[in-house]
Amino acid sequence: MGTLDKADLTGRRYKMAVLAGVMAAIGATACSDGSDVVAGADFRALPADQVVFRLDTDIKDLGVLRARLHADTAYIWDDVAKTLMFPVSLRLYDDNGAESAHLTAREGELDSRTNAMVARGDVVLLASEQRRRILTEELHYDPRTGRIWSDVHTVFYDGDSRMEGEGFLSDDRMQDIQVFQSTAEGIPLGS
Repeated sequence: MGTLDKADLTGRRYKMAVLAGVMAAIGATACSDGSDVVAGADFRALPADQVVFRLDTDIKDLGVLRARLHADTAYIWDDVAKTLMFPVSLRLYDDNGAESAHLTAREGELDSRTNAMVARGDVVLLASEQRRRILTEELHYDPRTGRIWSDVHTVFYDGDSRMEGEGFLSDDRMQDIQVFQSTAEGIPLGS
């Protein structure tokens, strides 16, 4: 596989080209006379080893459910154990199996060897039982360590307080949240 051009992977035109390639391959198979059909050049030009529509998967660590991942579309590369997904919904669970947080983003990248994930674009992370919310453009999640973090601008809401910073670190239950290089603390919402 060649290198990935992020602009190509995230563009609508690209998604339509992938869909057209898949539809052409399906159409060629449906119109065949029963003999073996070899996919055309459009299908072979797909940038991934597999294209999956409506990906749903559980992320477990030592048999314990840590998260449930959903994406409308996923591109999977076998040789690099990487999955690129659009859009992403990730539900995080605590040690007792209760949902602790819900993440949404425009896209995500999953490492199938470690189950670590990076969410990008309009990332929103909501704590399930608290009035805590994190907004950022990139968020990392590692189920093995139970950590969530970002190294880019982050806005953190806790009840009626708002804090901005240049990133954050939290446990996956959103109990212990640290905002780095905070530029504002305790600003009431609406300010």
